[in-house]
Amino acid sequence: MSIDRIEELERRIAEIKQRIPPHSVKLQMLEELEEIVQGQGPGGSRIKATHCVDMLASTETREKLSGGKGENVYWFTPGWLLYRQHVFQDRDKGFAIENFPKHKYTEGAGLLDSIDFYDKYCEEHAEEVLDFSDWMELPIQAYKIPLDRLKNLLLEARL
Repeated sequence: MSIDRIEELERRIAEIKQRIPPHSVKLQMLEELEEIVQGQGPGGSRIKATHCVDMLASTETREKLSGGKGENVYWFTPGWLLYRQHVFQDRDKGFAIENFPKHKYTEGAGLLDSIDFYDKYCEEHAEEVLDFSDWMELPIQAYKIPLDRLKNLLLEARL
């Protein structure tokens, strides 16, 4: 393989790594998971998604929801808001500053809400939501979505 081809592949890998959210499953782990599933024999299967957000809304759906700015939104689920102290344990303000606003997520944070969670949670826990938004230095916007994608992924995995 030529030096130019190797450099091109290294650039493409770096670009892909930049698109992976900070808390996503690493590609090597996905490959290991695939090996484990294949080792289970004919009954083994897994959902074909790279992370929890992808299970709820495809890249295309997230692009539509955000008006074509999906790559610049930090997508998360109600569980991430509820359990943020565990998800982001040992992560200080420096981590948030480095990983959220200025570097990539210039369009804010998008909560994928398939259970009408956000409005009620904001009413009951407004200070917590504001604290989380302040910590990330991102405004939070909820996007109502159906659970159709998750349902279809589960059905596909069952086949």
